[in-house]
Amino acid sequence: MRNVFDQYAQPENRLTHALICGLADDRPLLRRFLRFALGRSNPPVAGLQVVEQQLPGETPLTEEESQKQGIPDAWVFNDSGWALVIECKVAASPRLSQLRRHLATARRRGFENVRLLVLSVLPPEFTLPDTVRRIAWSDLYIWLRSQARSSAWAARTAQYMEVLEGKMIADGYLKEGTLTVFSGIPFTKDNPYTYREAKRVLGLAMAELRKRRNLRGILRIDTEAAGKKAITGRKLTYVWDYIRLRGASTDADVWKVPHLTLSIQHDHALSMVTLPNGLRASHRRRLVGAGQKPFGELFAKVTRQLDGVGKRAPGSHPWVQMLQRRYPRSRSIPHSDARLEFDPRTCVSTGTPRPKGWPKYQPEWLDAVFSALRRKRSNMQLGLGVKFAYQDCPTVHGPKAIDAFASAWIACKPLLDVVLGSP
Repeated sequence: MRNVFDQYAQPENRLTHALICGLADDRPLLRRFLRFALGRSNPPVAGLQVVEQQLPGETPLTEEESQKQGIPDAWVFNDSGWALVIECKVAASPRLSQLRRHLATARRRGFENVRLLVLSVLPPEFTLPDTVRRIAWSDLYIWLRSQARSSAWAARTAQYMEVLEGKMIADGYLKEGTLTVFSGIPFTKDNPYTYREAKRVLGLAMAELRKRRNLRGILRIDTEAAGKKAITGRKLTYVWDYIRLRGASTDADVWKVPHLTLSIQHDHALSMVTLPNGLRASHRRRLVGAGQKPFGELFAKVTRQLDGVGKRAPGSHPWVQMLQRRYPRSRSIPHSDARLEFDPRTCVSTGTPRPKGWPKYQPEWLDAVFSALRRKRSNMQLGLGVKFAYQDCPTVHGPKAIDAFASAWIACKPLLDVVLGSP
């Protein structure tokens, strides 16, 4: 069904329409928006009028006419000569000449106290005039989310921004920046997994994770290196991306060195350190060459640290995933020849009684991992990290999921130190 806000062809106009509908209908929200948009300014609260795609006092224009005439996207004004002019940008950056023209238009129409608000994805490449303020769409989204409890229109507009962002990413319209920020993984029983939404949420999560100081300082992530060239998986039930490590290798081939992986799947998310199929022989020797006992001790140390993530994100737990796969063609759906998944706490000896909530002891799962790595002959990869089931872990549905994802990677630092030969 077509969304109620999809009344225009241009994404900028759709966003403007969604925002203006809410501001025009919810007057308390309008007053709070003006305080948010104008900062320290003291905006009027009485006699306000709100219009879009038209000049004050004139009839609305069609989308095509509005574009040809270059009028502002929206106005908030009163009869006392006060006006807030709104210009919205998504794919393009604002232009100084356009902003000056909008201010001049407002003054010609008798508005003596004029302010101009630019809503954009990308920041301007020039110094804004004193009467102009720029707000990022992502900051507006955060503000709308903060108003959602008291305003159904704020909640509705924020939700539409999420929907439209997914469409723009899928259509290739939004190539830089974001409209929203990561606010959790939304998938539940009542809101099932979709590829488009998973791809959008994954992009936001990875952008937040690349900003994390603890990941830069402790794991030395490479914030400048790109992840996957394309987030594929339209026909699958998961999407994933990775972050490179500066200390791993200068090799451009990420499939030869350890990396950090985040996978958003239909019923859970995985935050893991991945040892890929093409892992360098020297790296694998450091991991298994000393024998099974040191390997088991390392495994137990990392598992205990991963278990600590579950205390901060209740309902999550450590997870191991060993896969043997082959790809018939590039970007095709892989054939899964073997899969071993288990909670690594099953392999850690703790004595009796075992910690509350831990599964029963079954060390043979670890024996299988060690043997497969020691005698590797196939295209096989190993992942160690934390599993966040949507049904069991409330944290994954909110912004604090980013903290949990980062903590899972940091908990695996002893493994990375051994594999990479770090001191």
